[in-house]
Formats: sequence, C-alpha cells, structure tokens
Amino acid sequence: MKPDFKLQILLLFVIELFVIASCKTDKSNWPQFRGPENNMIVSGSLPESWNDSMNIKWSVPLTGTGWSSPIVYGDKIFITTSVIEQEAPKPETTQQPNNSPVNTKIGQQVPLPPPPVDDTTYMKEVWRWELTCFDANTGKEMWKQVARKGNPSIKKHAGTSYASETPVTDGNIVIAYFGMHGVYCYDFTGKLLWENDLGAYKTLNGWGTGSSPVIWKNIVYVLVDNEEKSFLVALDANTGNEKWRTDRDEKTTYSTPVIWHNKLRTELVTNGKTARSYDPLTGKLLWELKMNGEMAVPSPIYDKEHVYVGIAGRTGKKGTIYAVKSGAEGDITPIDSSLTSDGVSWSLPGGGPARGYPARRHPARVP
Repeated sequence: MKPDFKLQILLLFVIELFVIASCKTDKSNWPQFRGPENNMIVSGSLPESWNDSMNIKWSVPLTGTGWSSPIVYGDKIFITTSVIEQEAPKPETTQQPNNSPVNTKIGQQVPLPPPPVDDTTYMKEVWRWELTCFDANTGKEMWKQVARKGNPSIKKHAGTSYASETPVTDGNIVIAYFGMHGVYCYDFTGKLLWENDLGAYKTLNGWGTGSSPVIWKNIVYVLVDNEEKSFLVALDANTGNEKWRTDRDEKTTYSTPVIWHNKLRTELVTNGKTARSYDPLTGKLLWELKMNGEMAVPSPIYDKEHVYVGIAGRTGKKGTIYAVKSGAEGDITPIDSSLTSDGVSWSLPGGGPARGYPARRHPARVP
C-alpha cells in the first residue's frame, strides 16, 4: 500500500476564507458553493497581492485529493477530500500473436483489432471519503470524519476526484455529498446524524460528478444527472428522508442548482440541455427552456428580475445565454430564430459559457 499523498489548501482560499471568517455579519459566512448569495461576492476586502509568505495567515496540508471548495461558518472551515488507500493492479495488455498473418494488399480486408474492454480495475481500489473541520482562526484541525470507506461505485477521470462536490451548511448541520457515493449529514461537532445512498449511475465517458448540494428551509436538494437515470431529489434535513423526487430528461451535467429569490416567488433553478425551474417545496415544474447546447457545467446566476442561464454549444454552433423573467410559466423556449419569448427578456447567441459562470455586476462596485 502506498502512503497517502498530500494536497495543500490553495493560498487564495486561505486568504479569502480568513477574511470571510473574520467578518461579523451573517453574509460574511461562506456556507455553500459560490458563497451566501450564489454570486461569488466576498463581504469585506481582500489583499491586493500575496505569495507563499506575504498576507498568509496560515496554511495546512490536506490528506488526499478534492476539487470541492471549502465552506466557512463562524469560526469553522469545512472541506471534503478523497483518499486512496489501495491502488488497483495495472490492467494486463494483450498483443497480437506474431504468427497471425495480416494481408495488407490493396482491396483486401485487413483484420481490425478487438474492441477495447471497459476498464473495471477501479473497482479494486480502496478509498476513504472524508469531511474535515478546521478552526478558521488558527488552521487547527478540530475533527475529521470518514464518511465512507471501500471500493468506488463509479469510474472517474484521472484528472478529477471523488470529492468534487462542495459541502453546504445552514449553520446547524453540514451536508457532505460525494456524488454516487452518498449524502452524509453531520452536526458541528462531527457527529453523523444521517446518511442516504441515492444510487450509483454511469456518467459521461466516466468523467465522474460535480453538482453540489443546496439547503433551503430545512430541505437538502441534490441534482443527480447521469447517463442512466437522472433525477432531482429533495431530502428532509433532519432525517435524510425523501420529501419529493422528480425524474429529468437529461444526461450527465455538472451544474449546481440555485435557489432564486426573485420579486414574485422563490424557485429552484437547474441547468441542462433544458434549463428548468421547480417549486422548491413540491418539485412542481414551473418553466422550462430548451437551450440547444451540449454540456451543462455553469450554474445559473440571478437578481430579483432575472435568472441568467447558458451552456456550451455543440460542434459548429456556439451556445446561447438567456435572461429569464421572474414569474415565467410553461415552455418559454423562443420560437424559430426569435431571441425572446413570454418568459425570456433577451438572449445572446454565441454567449453560452462552457465552464465559467455568468457574472452579474455588483451595484455598489460599479461607478
């Protein structure tokens, strides 16, 4: 068994999280992916320059790997990682026997090599899925919990991790979601309150998962888009039991849902080849928008008037970004070459983002 490898917290995160944790208002917490209002705006100010020694309060090593972002609440920082304990044996390679003649004369058939066999060696690996809590003021580890230990349920890309989803907290509990490896709920002392296995499904090209959980009014929302059976599920934050579930006509996505507090109502908005809005209490579909795109990675951004959605285009056609009106109902897809509809104020062909998120100007910071 090889020793665990180490991963340093990115210096930018250390600076940013310390500034956030040092502020006094509720908005200074960073309780979820992209911050308290899903707009990536930090309360307070950040240093204009830093390096590995300047403007660094502290740094700590992390065991394992993870693409998830840290979250902050009060004086606590939470982060998830995945740690490999046992690597899989390397797959055996087969070569064509030297005594197998291959006729390469023009006009005659050349035998093709056998189709590649799906690599299942990952199923022999052993991993730990961990949630760690640090003191935001000192960097001291307060506790660490192993949510799961065992073989992976799905394959992942070599360039990603089994801890790609950012945890979320409401100030009382912390939800750690590890994609096809379960949802785990802890209190702030590290006590496991409940867990829920939502199943394991194949993802596009075995690339893995990346949609983070969301909490609103004691409900945990998890988007499970995949190649086999996509769905959106709402879990009771106290028990982990399902409150509602709705199937989705989508394949693998990596976008995180948002709770959109607009001027008329509160909506749960998801991205995909079709953007959709749901009633967060019941799961009822409110509106849908077919975006003629391919890969849904960016999460929506919003203000009181609009929610802005867009995804990457397909080969030969760039994606489009849309501004959806508050109060939209039904199928709001613009017809033919139109750029607007009853539910769409405007759209920008060629503006659909592939991986970056749409940005909204901060009124207080614009001259």
